[in-house]
Amino acid sequence: MMLDILTLRAILFDKLQDKNMRRYKAMGTDFFKPLWKCGVFLLIFVLSLPSLKAQFKINIGKEGETDKWLRFITWHQFQYKYDIPKESGDFTLRRSRLLLFGQITKDFMVLTHLGLNNLKAGNLSPLGTGNNSSIFMHGAWGNYSVVNTDFVTFNLGAGLHYYNGISRESNASTLNMMTLDLPIFNHPVLGQVDQFARHLGLFSKGKINQKLAYQLSFNQAAEKSLDRAPKTAAPKFTYNASRGRWTTSGYFQYEFLDSESDYLPYKVGTYLGKKSVFNIGAGYFYHPEGTVAILEDSNEPIYSDVVLWSLDAYYDAPLEVGGALSFYGAFYNYNFGKDYLYRESSDIIGTGNIYYTRLGYLLPKNEGSHYVFMPYFAYNLRDLDAIKKKVNQFKVGINWFLSGHNAKITFEYDLTTGGNRDSEAPVTDLYLIQAHVSI
Repeated sequence: MMLDILTLRAILFDKLQDKNMRRYKAMGTDFFKPLWKCGVFLLIFVLSLPSLKAQFKINIGKEGETDKWLRFITWHQFQYKYDIPKESGDFTLRRSRLLLFGQITKDFMVLTHLGLNNLKAGNLSPLGTGNNSSIFMHGAWGNYSVVNTDFVTFNLGAGLHYYNGISRESNASTLNMMTLDLPIFNHPVLGQVDQFARHLGLFSKGKINQKLAYQLSFNQAAEKSLDRAPKTAAPKFTYNASRGRWTTSGYFQYEFLDSESDYLPYKVGTYLGKKSVFNIGAGYFYHPEGTVAILEDSNEPIYSDVVLWSLDAYYDAPLEVGGALSFYGAFYNYNFGKDYLYRESSDIIGTGNIYYTRLGYLLPKNEGSHYVFMPYFAYNLRDLDAIKKKVNQFKVGINWFLSGHNAKITFEYDLTTGGNRDSEAPVTDLYLIQAHVSI
């Protein structure tokens, strides 16, 4: 496995890097020394866990009643990231979450989602009271089933919810991802109009003929934004939720094979061969007058509607020869206003087009073995109006499932090039390893 990754990395460098970057190839397996030390620790940690099979469920109704229950899910993702050019690495508690949801009656459910993200040495709080150390609300909503027939279902809900538009990956679960993590461009307005990709408003969801799944939402935009770029750059659009106060979004998918559950909004990354799923979807996000720029000559503001949409396809099914195949592909068209750009990093987002695909193969399970492996490849191309060079991001990794998605180790190599930098040096050149545990 080590040889394969080094060979692939060398090929990518030959294609994408100039002579100033090729010196990294000479470092060979030195890159792996800190990584494998961390890997041994993570392996021992995960192997010490018992077999994890199901969520914790409590019946809260009278004896014999099945409509009243409360369910708990908790998960943690512990990550080590090694920056190759900088020759340094850091530990991160990538996610720590608690999800509680249940039914009061068969038609009404309530959900609460708490957690924290990206806790590392640089933002630890001495007394646990800092922003990054604090648990905050990731979801709080109620849902009522208005119509529930074999032909059509229709639900209404409200609160801080995760019924996003745009694409399948914009609604992805972090419990069963195929890749180590999710690209941030799947959530292009994260921190601009919402609270960590959760929106405050109303939503509806359901299915028609058990094949066409839909979800729509109408939300109030957050008045504070992460985008604090200057408003006087020729013209430079920036987010302005105080002007455009309302947003709407939706996602629709047609399910050709097995039907997927829509009880919760979280879309599965891979079913590990347990279902045969083939969907084609389309989604949108619309925010009238969502961005603003100041004209230099007149000092007058001009406003732009934010119009984002996508088309995507998802296939995940077992193979006759054994194992399973998982594929996802998406096209995004983003319009935030002329030359809008946000995040000068590998997660750069702006007006333009984005192409994303990922492919994984679940290797056949050996008889008598509890462990399953899934190598994968992911790629995205960001062709944005305001950048000099297209952004190319390659990810190659492998999942080691010790107990399905409940206990797994993921190793990934991440290489990103392009953007606004004059240098051909990569924007990111990383090794990552992550231990995921959930119950």
